[in-house]
Amino acid sequence: MTELCEAPSYIVEMARSWPRNIPRFRWAELVLSDPDVRYLVQGILPRRGVAAVYGPPASGKTFIGLDLIFSLACGMPSWFGIPIKTAPVAYVALEGQGGLKKRIAAWQRHNGADLGDRVQIWTDPFRLDDPEAIDLLTEEAVPLLGNGCVIVIDTLAQAMAGFDENSSAEMGAAIAGAQRLASQVQGLVILIHHSGKDPTKGMRGHSSLLGALDASIEVIAKANGRSWKVRKSKDGEAGQDYDFDLVTYDLGIDPDGDPVKSCAVRQTVHTPLSKLPPVKGAHRIAVMAKLHSLALNGNLALDMQAAIAAVVPDLDLPSKRQRTVARETVNALILSGHLVRDGDIICLPG
Repeated sequence: MTELCEAPSYIVEMARSWPRNIPRFRWAELVLSDPDVRYLVQGILPRRGVAAVYGPPASGKTFIGLDLIFSLACGMPSWFGIPIKTAPVAYVALEGQGGLKKRIAAWQRHNGADLGDRVQIWTDPFRLDDPEAIDLLTEEAVPLLGNGCVIVIDTLAQAMAGFDENSSAEMGAAIAGAQRLASQVQGLVILIHHSGKDPTKGMRGHSSLLGALDASIEVIAKANGRSWKVRKSKDGEAGQDYDFDLVTYDLGIDPDGDPVKSCAVRQTVHTPLSKLPPVKGAHRIAVMAKLHSLALNGNLALDMQAAIAAVVPDLDLPSKRQRTVARETVNALILSGHLVRDGDIICLPG
């Protein structure tokens, strides 16, 4: 009885209310007749359950999360070449609300699609440990979107603000809340989350989170580009990875006269740096070293002028020649394939 009392309260209530005259055990033969797992993203994300998209800051995890859910909502036939199904989406934006308008506009322009009312946005506070908050979200989402919708929580940290993510009990409460929400909407809950201080060790917080997930996708920022990888798929296959970059769009001018820009996801096939010829020449070596350093710190792409300004101090030249040589060197590295230019954006190969 001790284990039952340690479970989340709503699970305890369900267990206690189960009619005593209905058997809980089933023969294996009966289990074989159960329906197969149904997927939203074939072999990766199930129609029902809890999943996570995670990565370090500036890796592009929110862009990947938005690209995924917008593709589901718009009825795209595939995502990164993977068959997907259509599902309406509720996006719980607990951080970064100020940039959401720009990201929606950039995605629609890039994909030539209109989200319309197929994505509903929630910007009020929300906590996964609060059953009343979960019930309220369900009561508003289901009439708008129907059962089987996708609920995205961006981010898990904000949905358990003040909690200790490393605590088994407190992470357990957040997991139970996500599972409750998925059960009530009869759909999929996707948590946008952060990597730990050591990205090789996976998601931040208590290890019980990974064990509770039906699927997880890691977003990775590397010196030669960005990618996402299936880290867990409970009933599918893990390990597949896909390359992408971020395409910048000019979206107009704000009331202060400043340009408005945002990005959209584009699938790519990145060129391994080892396949490029070695960089020769002191100036080129200095420029590449600087841009690699910036990339490793999350600055994976810079506009042309910012890239030139960033490398100028690293050139051993009289100050009056530094900028000219920096521009010439960056252009030479673009021609050699060591840098890629996409409009005004400069990045490492990808």
